[in-house]
Amino acid sequence: MLAALLAAGDVLRPRDFVRQLQQVVAASPALADRELIKLAGLSDALAAALAARGADRHTAELCASIGMAVLRQATQRWIQEDADFADLVHSTASNLVDLVTAHANTAATRHGP
Repeated sequence: MLAALLAAGDVLRPRDFVRQLQQVVAASPALADRELIKLAGLSDALAAALAARGADRHTAELCASIGMAVLRQATQRWIQEDADFADLVHSTASNLVDLVTAHANTAATRHGP
């Protein structure tokens, strides 16, 4: 999944174009709906690719959904910050791992081993 997210940086247009496009989409409910449909299709394609590589359906769907969240967050940061897209993907994924680890540690402390 991380490799797919990193590859997204290769297809992003110049930052100013993506920023302007995001503003246009946000201002139009019809375009916003179309964007959500495109993102759902991308998530489905990612899940199918993961399943084709051996992941069970539930794991593939979860991973694709999480990957899309990482992609959205990294892209939003890329639009706003002067940073490398790959660095933002890594940073966002790392933040996610930290959150999951912290939650797992908290849950283990509350409920025991």
